[in-house]
Amino acid sequence: MDNYVQLSYVLLAVLVLGTLACLPFYGWNVIKLIRSDLFVKCIMWIPIYLVFTLIVFSPYYTGVIAVFLTIAIGSLEFHRQTRKRTTKRAIGYLLLFIVMALCMAGLFIVLPYNFRPVVVAVGISSAMSDVFAFFSDKFLGSYKLPKWISPDKSWQGVIGQIIGGTVGMLIVIVAYQSSVPLTLAFGVIIGCASALGDIANSIAKRSLKIKDWSHAIPGHGGFLDRFSSLMAAFAVAFLIIV
Repeated sequence: MDNYVQLSYVLLAVLVLGTLACLPFYGWNVIKLIRSDLFVKCIMWIPIYLVFTLIVFSPYYTGVIAVFLTIAIGSLEFHRQTRKRTTKRAIGYLLLFIVMALCMAGLFIVLPYNFRPVVVAVGISSAMSDVFAFFSDKFLGSYKLPKWISPDKSWQGVIGQIIGGTVGMLIVIVAYQSSVPLTLAFGVIIGCASALGDIANSIAKRSLKIKDWSHAIPGHGGFLDRFSSLMAAFAVAFLIIV
């Protein structure tokens, strides 16, 4: 529990620093930042983290139920966006998302309780990869990905995701003081997986010409948006561990 509290303090500090790093986008105007959608996105990381860790440290069936709820809500988002038109890429992504989510459920089942910090590590590493991707895109994103993938994302963002996954894993390693078997190489893998999950989501949305699957999570889009990279990270973690 002490390690969890220590980790929470570190992540809170990262959240504050990350929010302050958004100031240049708003001409260093704090009030303008606070009123923005980006600030809502930053603040929403707190309940996302709390709900995630609550699920992780609950009995394994709680995580399994949460996964199936995510699949159900994601499928509903998909249905609403494809009632009039769908594409093979979009359908393929939904099927991929479901398979990846089932892998996450598998982690809750196969991992003993004292290895739950591994699940936390994967989640935080994946979340940090998204954060690094955002800033890499904003500050360094000059080399864009092909438009059929995304009109806004860049190669620098992809590299940022890999670096962010590694940094996230490093934070967890320091917080848990080697009480669980985690390595920086694992963080690199999680960063790569997160990037691939994010790209798959972007390809599906691009094929449907939509920006977000829904507005279920303020500032983050829908469940398919928020958990695309996370589910990919858990799927890879499941394959490695099992």
